[in-house]
Amino acid sequence: APVTNPAPVTNPAPVTNPVAIANAAPVANTAGPATPVAAALSQHEARASIERRASVAAAPLSAEDRFRAALARYNAGFPLDAIAMLRAALEQQATHQGARKALVAILIERGERAAALSTLDEALRANPKQHELALLSSRLSLASGRSDDAIHTLSAASGADAPAELSATLAALLGKARRDGDAITHWLAAIRRSPQRAPWWLGLAVSLEADGRQGEALAAYDRALSFGTLNADTADFARARVTALR
Repeated sequence: APVTNPAPVTNPAPVTNPVAIANAAPVANTAGPATPVAAALSQHEARASIERRASVAAAPLSAEDRFRAALARYNAGFPLDAIAMLRAALEQQATHQGARKALVAILIERGERAAALSTLDEALRANPKQHELALLSSRLSLASGRSDDAIHTLSAASGADAPAELSATLAALLGKARRDGDAITHWLAAIRRSPQRAPWWLGLAVSLEADGRQGEALAAYDRALSFGTLNADTADFARARVTALR
């Protein structure tokens, strides 16, 4: 039979599949036996590569690393793992605000309010002037019916640099506790920082009236009404007090 020309040989496409590479037959050594120096260099490079990988693997995680890993774990649907990782981050760096707030949020979501409150109080014992954490702690205390604890926490956090929200929250609690003289101080602090809040002027008016300062109370009621933002029932109450005090 006549001999036909074989099909032209083309270069095979490079194999990029890792499984194919792993399963491929070993390539025969066509370069001849390695010299002792080449073998020693090859072994040295292999050891150095292993040591570099081990060094990277052994590098300690920072609190920030643990925090970010915990968030990823939580988002993947593993809240218990996230809680453990966030606690580890706080053991490493107790001042990591992100880790503490995330841990508190997850604990509240799971209904573990006592654990959340303990997590907040741990930080506040070290530094009671952490305003955001103090507000969170006070809200949890109030939800548990512990208004005295909320007042204590907010009082410790108050001061010249306290945010208006903290001062107003403390003022409202003091007013409910019939500590109107103290409440007035904190209402005024809140209003100095945010003077356009009608409910705060109303709270001030109520405490002033309870403290026997009718003239100042009347002015505060008028100011609260002047914004036109009180709801109907509250506005009716304020107008009734204005009529009674005039």
